[in-house]
Amino acid sequence: MRYFLLGLVIFLNLGTKADGLYETGGLLADDSSTKKRNFTWSVSLGSFQQYKIIPPSKYNDPLPVRLPSDPILQRRYDDPEIRRLWDLENNYATDNPLFHFPYFIDIYGKQQLAPWLSIEFRAIVEHRGLSYGVYNLKNIAVLPQYRVNVDKQFRFGKDSLNLEGKVGYFNNFSFDERLTIYNLDIEATLARLKFKKWNLHIIHIGDLQQSVGLNIGDALHSSLFRVNNWNSLNLKLGISHALFDMADQFYQNVDFSVAVYQKENFRVYTQWSYRYSTLAFHKNADLDENLAAILGFKVNYQRKKTTISHRIEARYYGKFYNTFLKTTDVHYRERTPIYGNTIGPNLYPLYRFDRPFGQWAVYNEYNSDALMAGSIELDYLRRISKFVKLRVNLDMHVIVPREMQVFAFAFYECGAQFSLPQDYLLFAGISNKGMNLDKHYPTHYVFMEPVVQIKFSKELADFDRTK
Repeated sequence: MRYFLLGLVIFLNLGTKADGLYETGGLLADDSSTKKRNFTWSVSLGSFQQYKIIPPSKYNDPLPVRLPSDPILQRRYDDPEIRRLWDLENNYATDNPLFHFPYFIDIYGKQQLAPWLSIEFRAIVEHRGLSYGVYNLKNIAVLPQYRVNVDKQFRFGKDSLNLEGKVGYFNNFSFDERLTIYNLDIEATLARLKFKKWNLHIIHIGDLQQSVGLNIGDALHSSLFRVNNWNSLNLKLGISHALFDMADQFYQNVDFSVAVYQKENFRVYTQWSYRYSTLAFHKNADLDENLAAILGFKVNYQRKKTTISHRIEARYYGKFYNTFLKTTDVHYRERTPIYGNTIGPNLYPLYRFDRPFGQWAVYNEYNSDALMAGSIELDYLRRISKFVKLRVNLDMHVIVPREMQVFAFAFYECGAQFSLPQDYLLFAGISNKGMNLDKHYPTHYVFMEPVVQIKFSKELADFDRTK
């Protein structure tokens, strides 16, 4: 796929001249930038900090967290050495950067080489906690990211063919309607074709097994869909196919999806997927055991003083749909004692903490167990004055497995958000969400006691916001 896009770039450079259609943002970039000779750049600073709401004499006491009762879902149950080193034989939160004043510097640049060709790059530099020592290299990380964008339009009379290619990093990416791959950062090669109301998307994703706890190597996903328009409403009908590489075996998904939406105002969507392979348990399974489905509703409401973003989803995964998709070989700490141990073979980026809890790896924990799940996400903003807003954020989940125990939990964040010069935001309030570096995918703890939470950053935009 990468060689295909390289040839595509050469072909487009030799082809007819047309106006380019390209993105103006990138990765986590904000809109404030400096332009010179088709080059834009920006630098911003961000930090997250949490404080316990307890008497100073008990400040070093551990915070209790809510964990599932089933041992298989708890922290590193299959690795006794890590459980001992990281002190996981209890229901307390482990040490993480947010209690030690971490910060990150985001350096972003974009070079517009031609109207149809651009290169984006970013370096996120993180110091994971000043109390670990200002020169402690074990808690300093640099995360490089890049993307090459090709966007060309060809005219055929009154019609046009839009051709788009991207190679590199995709932030917060989603397949189709969020049934499998969603809320993930990936490296991939993407090709998109659009002609009239028809769209063809083909994406090749690099090794997922090495980053987010999914037992999947490369993934090749193809999607064909049609979008019909009625006034301000849009109807999307699609069919897609995914080929996953899993431990020298291959399995495939065939998906059907439907969505009705009105730009960013609301979206009603559903996706149905059937998984199959040459493995005996798939071939001999009942139809419902290889099926998965999602039904969701998203709405954005905005008035003069109030902004509400709301999403509700219901999911079903059949008994064998997620079988063998869990791997615990991914670590976000080293195999050493816990204090000051915030970077392992993998990095849990600080900006990732602000993302919602839901992702495919959560449901892959219930390996070979059918389940239903529901989630509600709510972000409420109420303007109090020109520079101050009340903010309430809720992220609620319930997981109902067929054979294991039901698990329900909710994350909340409530406080004041201050608008500062140069698009910076300062939030101060309380929360019960903590950074969890102990699982095999980047996720969160549910604190049993609230903590004070302070966040300072620019209003960051996703690189590839697809839903």
